Amino acid sequence: MLPNYAQPVFIRLRTQQEVTGTFKYKKTDLKNESYLPNAAEEIILVKHPIMNSYTTLDNNAIDAIEQKLLSF
Repeated sequence: MLPNYAQPVFIRLRTQQEVTGTFKYKKTDLKNESYLPNAAEEIILVKHPIMNSYTTLDNNAIDAIEQKLLSF
C-alpha cells in the first residue's frame, strides 16, 4: 500500500491511452482535459480525503473543489 502522499487524487479510467511514436504518453491531452468530466468521456474517480476512498467525480465534488471546500 502506498503512503497517503503518494496516492493519486484523481484516477481516469480509460480503455486505451494515446501514445507518441516513441510510446510516450500524450500528457498535453490529459492536461487539457483536466479533472472535469465533461471534457472527456471516461469515468473519473476522486479520492475523498475524509472517507479515504475513491468515488465517482460528480458536480457536487467539482463545486467543492472549486470553492476550496474539499482539500487534498
